[in-house]
Amino acid sequence: RAPGRSRRPAGRRAGAATGQTVSRQAAADTAGGAPYCFRQLRDNGNSSTAQMIHEQSIPSEDSLEYAGQAVTLSARVRALAGYSGGAASLALITGTGTDESVRTPFTGAATAGTGTVTPSTSWQTVYVTVTLASTVTQLGVQKTWTPTGTAGANDGLEWKDIRVDRGTVPLNHAPLKYE
Repeated sequence: RAPGRSRRPAGRRAGAATGQTVSRQAAADTAGGAPYCFRQLRDNGNSSTAQMIHEQSIPSEDSLEYAGQAVTLSARVRALAGYSGGAASLALITGTGTDESVRTPFTGAATAGTGTVTPSTSWQTVYVTVTLASTVTQLGVQKTWTPTGTAGANDGLEWKDIRVDRGTVPLNHAPLKYE
């Protein structure tokens, strides 16, 4: 594997807050990247203005290689036509346990860093660069936004190319090559 490259995209297990529907959608993006995205859609008619949260836990086996390293968490995000929120956040959560869920939360959970962006209907990159403690054994990714009013159609965000890389620069999506 090339230096600084991820072996897997961020996360294999996920959880979502109530009041939203998550799904996989086709993602046309002139910058390239993955052909699919993750849609985080507020349920139509939902009047709650509680924060919309979606989290992914990265298995300890895949998190350990980043302990003590400078890493960059990055993603592409865009707003759907009915988006009612303001800034969206992408956070890297760390823990010191083994294969726990970031929602539980992790043993020794801490937010290593957060990147924010005000989404538009065009794809944008959001990222955060941090140096992780050498004791980190778990990583998690948290995507959040706070809605306003009552949800109409298409009140949400689409996320794609979510990745953790060694180094201080967000890298472009590339198809995974397993060793």
